[in-house]
Amino acid sequence: MTENMTRQKKLFTEMPVWKAIAAFGGPSVAVILVMILYNMADMFFVGMTGDTAQVAAVSLASPVFSIAMALGAMIGGGASILISARLGQKDYSAVRKNSAVASWWSLFLGLVLGIGVFLFRTPLIYAIGANEEIYPYAVAYAGILCTGMPAMIFTTSVGNIVRAEGAIKESFLGSILPTLINLALDPVFILGLHMGAAGAAIATVIANYVGLLHFVFYFLKGNTSCTLSFRAFLEAPLSIGRIVILGFPTAISTLLGGFASAIANRFLVAYGTNAVAAMAAASKAGYIIGMIDIGLVQGLQPMISYNHGAGNRKRLNEVIRDLSILTILLGVIALVFCELRGDLIVKLFLKEASALNLGTQMVHILILSAPIVGLYNISVTCLQATEKAGRAVLLSAVRQGIVLIPCLFVMNALFGIFGNVWSHIVSDILSTALAGAISLHALKQDSEEFSVRGESARTGPALP
Repeated sequence: MTENMTRQKKLFTEMPVWKAIAAFGGPSVAVILVMILYNMADMFFVGMTGDTAQVAAVSLASPVFSIAMALGAMIGGGASILISARLGQKDYSAVRKNSAVASWWSLFLGLVLGIGVFLFRTPLIYAIGANEEIYPYAVAYAGILCTGMPAMIFTTSVGNIVRAEGAIKESFLGSILPTLINLALDPVFILGLHMGAAGAAIATVIANYVGLLHFVFYFLKGNTSCTLSFRAFLEAPLSIGRIVILGFPTAISTLLGGFASAIANRFLVAYGTNAVAAMAAASKAGYIIGMIDIGLVQGLQPMISYNHGAGNRKRLNEVIRDLSILTILLGVIALVFCELRGDLIVKLFLKEASALNLGTQMVHILILSAPIVGLYNISVTCLQATEKAGRAVLLSAVRQGIVLIPCLFVMNALFGIFGNVWSHIVSDILSTALAGAISLHALKQDSEEFSVRGESARTGPALP
């Protein structure tokens, strides 16, 4: 057994669960927090220009690029599940093929998507709700970001792949380096060179290509079960189908989230630019706690997949139980803080008094579901990690699509601007209840299956 394989076995099966949560979830949450800074940096520094239209432009253009993030998360998430499970089964040939296929398809799809969005950016920006005041900033921001899509998808995907084999430090560095570069370049381009939203896009593109180079060098060093070999890719290029199926729940959630955000923004534009900017700023509170939950869950996903593949039911149950406790506690802390001082978050992005007041009112509503959102994320990830893609897809579509989008239409019509806000809470509550029921049923099925396997192993095949 190689040093890398020994490290994987020790991390996934022997480390105490709470220590494993710290070892895997800690760096993953750190990456998520860094990514939050990364995603919020553009709005923060653009907000320092005092131009509300440019803040709204960054918010409006962002759903377009949720497509790129969705593709990266889909490919990386699906590959991560397969890689962790195959490591548990000691199928190292499959690990190499899946990692190569996911990496190369990430680059190909990023190139195609970048060209497509660039060519059609004008109708896209108008379709998601830009008015004449916002349009010139949004289209400039979107046009520049298109050039970074191959790197954006690749780094998102490969970060998951690297973490799947237990390379926590390398995955963390692949996220922290681009973020630090983006944070350093934003004030230079946005404020120093007075480029506003366009400067934010340039900084983001440069940062993403730094992340790409980091992971390329990691693969070239060779101390990994995974590979970037084009020959390994050519051995099974169509295995991307299985990767996509397993990763699709993550993708559909991100895509529908972007679509729902676009619909919400179209309704909000009717109330003025301040309404769009206020919602963009207020939603960051829920976004922060939601992303922390996702960081914890995704950090532990390799352990869930590995132990499911290895048939270690006891370990699997312990991870899910302790992770649930932790996400509830974090949600309660976030709720209390935002109800007391949610205005501090809004003030990071908005200076104009009426927009600031509206955003603060929105924060107090949007944070109400924080204690339960983690349970929803755990349910979806567990179904993915145990290769139950169909049920995971259903749950991913429920929260951001099947429930939220109709709610937006109905509640906006009935209650106006705050109906838009309350739609998110209704969706979170209904989706979490359904997720809990489906995931508990799936876990019960798994328990029965593992029992049958264990009994068969003890008694041998039945006599004719």
